[in-house]
Amino acid sequence: MRRPMLLVTGLLTGLALLTGCDSTVGTQQHLGDTVRLGVNVEQSGDLASYGDSMTKGIQVAVDQANSSGGVRGRQIQLITMDNQGNSGKAVATATTLMSQQRALSVIGPVSDGLFALTLPVADHQQIPVISGSACDANRLNDENGKVYQFGFRTCLGLDQQGAAMATFAHSNLAASTAAVFRTADTGFANEFADAFTDAFTADGGTVGVQDAFPAGETDYSRFVDIMRSSPTDVVYVAAQAPEAASLIRTLREAGIDNPILASGDMNAPAASEIAGPDALNRVYFVSQFSALDTDNAVAQNFLNAYRQAYGADPDTHAAMAYDAILLAIYGIDRADELTGINVQRALATARNIDGAGGKFSIGQGHQVVKDALVVELADGAPVSVTHVAP
Repeated sequence: MRRPMLLVTGLLTGLALLTGCDSTVGTQQHLGDTVRLGVNVEQSGDLASYGDSMTKGIQVAVDQANSSGGVRGRQIQLITMDNQGNSGKAVATATTLMSQQRALSVIGPVSDGLFALTLPVADHQQIPVISGSACDANRLNDENGKVYQFGFRTCLGLDQQGAAMATFAHSNLAASTAAVFRTADTGFANEFADAFTDAFTADGGTVGVQDAFPAGETDYSRFVDIMRSSPTDVVYVAAQAPEAASLIRTLREAGIDNPILASGDMNAPAASEIAGPDALNRVYFVSQFSALDTDNAVAQNFLNAYRQAYGADPDTHAAMAYDAILLAIYGIDRADELTGINVQRALATARNIDGAGGKFSIGQGHQVVKDALVVELADGAPVSVTHVAP
């Protein structure tokens, strides 16, 4: 989940906390009758709705695991703490979960920026942290490009998603030319658009036109002129769902019916409200999880369990948090000893885990390796999902 970087004061607070931590936590045996997993989550504040989804997905995974005997003969004990969507609290929470609560791994936070601040804590304490939603391309690296050894994630990076959409355009839509429109001066939009452009041209395609619009743009009429003067096989829009929906509506109202590939979740209610269902035909977006993925038994099992527990369908944040628990369990089950260091070693070589978002492994740089799911909309509703291999 992409969020603006947090205030420097929050990072300084975290660094101050780090200096007082026990650096040997990751070497200590995990004792007791249960396996303790920490959850560092936004239960209050502006991101509480995302935190709620994350918490529910985690609970479903833990309930299923415990009903099947837990891990290594022990039940899993969740220790959940609210970081309030605050940078200092997120770092303090990570520190507490690792050094005082002795969590063997920590899931979260849900926010990209907050998760980033916990990565130095994880490396210092030698306790793995796992995110299901920190998707920035270089999120698992420090400012010098070095991989944080104790940081992992179950979601595809923005660059991986952009490249997958280029593969889909080339292989599934037989596209040889594309227009790329993006939100100007926005990191996440640039990551999506640049990755799409690089992969599309590498496959032999041509990006005939590129243009950008400011965040919050309300008049997209000039993009109609662009498409009429420089027609292409497909249009790729790298923007938040509301802005992408406005652009799509403008193009469709002008009679431009090219397939449109979007970076945002075009199944979100805001997208449908803005664009209208009639405009959302031949529209595609990458998702980390889809209820339409009926060939994935784990996805269907998760979907049914979540519905039974909460009376609603899970979103992507819930599904990726579910997979984060599956990854943690994999590492704990295969660790030579129950220490943070040994769990990290097992996580770094994780292979072929069957998850709600599909079978996944941990690859180079701790990036998740799995298929992208490209969802097609018809009249604003998802009608199909296509697996795109990495």
